[in-house]
Amino acid sequence: MHQSLSAQRNDLGVQVEIWRVLEAQLTMGELARIVPMNPPTLTKMADRMVMNGLIRRQNGRQVNLMLTDLGRKRMTQIRSAVQEQDEKMREVLGDERAMRFQAFLTDQT
Repeated sequence: MHQSLSAQRNDLGVQVEIWRVLEAQLTMGELARIVPMNPPTLTKMADRMVMNGLIRRQNGRQVNLMLTDLGRKRMTQIRSAVQEQDEKMREVLGDERAMRFQAFLTDQT
C-alpha cells in the first residue's frame, strides 16, 4: 500500500513531506515546531513549493502558507488516493480489523 501511494505521489511530483505541508495548512512557525526538519531545510522546501506553484506566502504578523489552486488540486488528488487505499484495506481486512490496524498505526506515530 505504501509503495502504491508513494508511486502515485511521485507521479504528481509531490514528496511525502510536501503532501504533509499541503494537508497541514499551518504557518511557518507552527510547521517549524512540529515538523522533524531543521528550519533552513523547511524554509527551502517551502521556497520550492512556492516556485512549483503549490503554495504562496501571505505575510502579516506571521508567515502563512496558503494553498494555490494547483496545491489544492494536488492535495485533493493525493487525499483521494489515500481514501482509495483505505477502502481497499477495509475490503481485505474487514471493517473491524482495518479500524484496529489504523488505530495501531496512529498510536505508533
